[in-house]
Amino acid sequence: MGYHPKMQFLPAGDFLILGKRRENDSTLIERKTASDFLGSLEGKKDRETGLWEKGRLWDQLERMQDSGVQDRRVIIEGNITQRLTAWRKKGFTKLRIWGAYHGISKFNTEIVHTKNMGETIEYLIYLIDKKGKPKSEFALRASANKKMTLEQKRLYLLQGLPNIGPKTARKIRREHKTVMDFFKKIDKSNAVGTKTKKEIKKILG
Repeated sequence: MGYHPKMQFLPAGDFLILGKRRENDSTLIERKTASDFLGSLEGKKDRETGLWEKGRLWDQLERMQDSGVQDRRVIIEGNITQRLTAWRKKGFTKLRIWGAYHGISKFNTEIVHTKNMGETIEYLIYLIDKKGKPKSEFALRASANKKMTLEQKRLYLLQGLPNIGPKTARKIRREHKTVMDFFKKIDKSNAVGTKTKKEIKKILG
């Protein structure tokens, strides 16, 4: 359709539409199909601790909030009601979906429904056309707040890595005395899985 998006890793979200005034005028978007949205709500039991962890959607929303981008949206592509049939055995109901919508609103994130991928693309182009060319390159991840403690800054640094949310970052800190120790001993770390280790090692070079 005449648009050429720049492909690169984003610490949060799937699409970043740059605005003229950087964070204040940009839009960060997480796109999910109806089925993927339901899957992201499903929690899981941690094999090591035995504790129940919430679905990945909430970590994704926290990452988006930490990015510093003011305008944040979740696109849900497809009909959730139709997809619910396949998920009912896991306790998914309309009430649970509405509860999730309420939870998303607490992150000051807008929910947008589209019928299919084609309509999602049309919506993205609509947002792009509303913005002009940015004046300068945009840094997605905002700098750590000066009021943060040293430990909070360490957690903030770890959460900038792929697949590392708040809980995993704290898990890493419990296992390793320093962040550098985690990087040096990442192959032996029990805090993250094999796939995450490979992704982090690629970034570290």
